[in-house]
Amino acid sequence: MWLTDEGQQEQIDFLKEWPIERIEAMSLEEYTNLDKDTAFVYWLEAKSEHAGSIWGGSAYKFGIFRRRNTESNKGDERYKTDGSYAWQAKYGNTRDEAFHNVKSI
Repeated sequence: MWLTDEGQQEQIDFLKEWPIERIEAMSLEEYTNLDKDTAFVYWLEAKSEHAGSIWGGSAYKFGIFRRRNTESNKGDERYKTDGSYAWQAKYGNTRDEAFHNVKSI
């Protein structure tokens, strides 16, 4: 894949911010939070626009995410929420279980 100068710089910035050691030790708060500049998922979605962004669609693509809108998802058994976080039910019954499973994948 050929990258533009912007894409190459985004890759450099990403690897500087998220070296493998940090990813391996990443907490749920680092993975997803409401501070867009520090959340791993935001880096994947928006800060990599020229380097292969996964922008768009639902935040459920991340498996688990911190919610800005804390309204319930009652009635849809594919998803779970504890009010602060929401996740795909297939990953577990609690936020910690879901994050552990998403991270292991």
